[in-house]
Amino acid sequence: NCFDGVSNADLYSSIASIADHGFNLLRIPFSVELLNQWHSGTYPKANYNEATNSYLTKMNSLQIFDYIVGQCRANGIKIMIDIHCAKTDSMGHMKPLWTDADIDEADYLRALAFMANRYKNDDTVIAFDLKNEPHGKPNESPRAKWDNSKDSDNWKYIAEKAAATVLAKNPNVLI
Repeated sequence: NCFDGVSNADLYSSIASIADHGFNLLRIPFSVELLNQWHSGTYPKANYNEATNSYLTKMNSLQIFDYIVGQCRANGIKIMIDIHCAKTDSMGHMKPLWTDADIDEADYLRALAFMANRYKNDDTVIAFDLKNEPHGKPNESPRAKWDNSKDSDNWKYIAEKAAATVLAKNPNVLI
């Protein structure tokens, strides 16, 4: 519910250092589960070093992300929202689909719509990575496939729906 590494480093100076090294874009991974928790008003505890980042202690995890957006803006860094996995799980990126267990297609689209709408007036957030590496082998199930069907595991079909969902809220972002 916060960047890896913030348990060992100061968030403020880390973002400034990223900018000082010439980077101008952060691809920030999220789970569908976390985004939908935020959307429903639930804010899981963020994991960070409270001594080093004491200025974050009165913020919930969404407020911390908003702080990050502000720090990126102040340092000339743009943000790409990355749907990295369905569940908040350190191995979630290994799952082949944008859904998992009780996270379904509607949850996935709701998460994208929430973030697109929330940051539609902030040009710090310039892009959405719809899903980190949908994958799977032909003999695996479930797996992502690419064809002309409207199957729930067809990445082409779902990606088109996802892109339309994001662009309906914010037509100015990259997909």
